[in-house]
Amino acid sequence: MRRATILRYMHLCPSGFSFTSTITLALLANGHVVVFEPIEYAKREGDSKIRAASHGRRNLDSLMQDLFRMRQNGGRFDHEAWVNAVTKEIGPTARAQFEGVILRGETIVPASDAFGPCFERRAAKLTPPERGGRGGSGSGSPEAAPIDGYEWIRVESIPDDRCRTS
Repeated sequence: MRRATILRYMHLCPSGFSFTSTITLALLANGHVVVFEPIEYAKREGDSKIRAASHGRRNLDSLMQDLFRMRQNGGRFDHEAWVNAVTKEIGPTARAQFEGVILRGETIVPASDAFGPCFERRAAKLTPPERGGRGGSGSGSPEAAPIDGYEWIRVESIPDDRCRTS
């Protein structure tokens, strides 16, 4: 989904409900196609930077609720408000990380263990969907130029019962 499309519906996001559910309903109600992809995922060890920085007291939902409350009370919810809130939560490097990815299009490189102990990150040549690929290594038409990227490989030495969620 394009950023511009999501931004058209941001004003609908209430302070006490899930962003994902609200945006999904808004898109469906306005005739957009939403594809649901069932996935398997690894049991996660650790949590987001916000949760880690706050020792479990805060998360992205609580940060967003604060920003939406501020907006409801007449405050601004703009780029600067967002960056200030994130910086307050996780520290001074937040601005550079956020602006690098969002404004300059830098690549997000999650930690190798970001998806738990059952997967590890490895460098790979990828062909993005917009170049005729499926995003995975070796995908796409022969003339599509691959780009440097990453893929997560299952760590065979970790038993399945440590990787599956219930």
